[in-house]
Amino acid sequence: MKFSTNRSAFYRLAVGGVAAVIILLALASVVAAAPIDNEKTHNKALKALRSGDFERAEKIYRDLLAKDDKDLDARLGLSHALLKQRRLQDSFDHAARAIAMDPLSARAHALLGSVVLATGDFRLSGRWRSPAWR
Repeated sequence: MKFSTNRSAFYRLAVGGVAAVIILLALASVVAAAPIDNEKTHNKALKALRSGDFERAEKIYRDLLAKDDKDLDARLGLSHALLKQRRLQDSFDHAARAIAMDPLSARAHALLGSVVLATGDFRLSGRWRSPAWR
């Protein structure tokens, strides 16, 4: 009788262990899918930007930023899409926020200079320096 009790306890423990492993694998796949989905979304936005569909790119980048406000690539992409739509103030604001996140981002500085150049202030566009460069 004791052998049978130990056997059923072992069986329950084994079933519980297998169930725990299955649950952990399921959770790991959900967590791992998030970066892949983000990468796919970034690629869709970049494709829209390159094809000239700036409104669609803007929407995708805004959705990405709604999920993660610190997504530097999404912020830079949004700034670029807004620049292409000639929404210069918004583009400048997002490029400046990107510089605040990464002061050495060459892309952010280039976008900021492009926005200032697009405003028509040619002298200021070449002399723009963020506080990080002073």
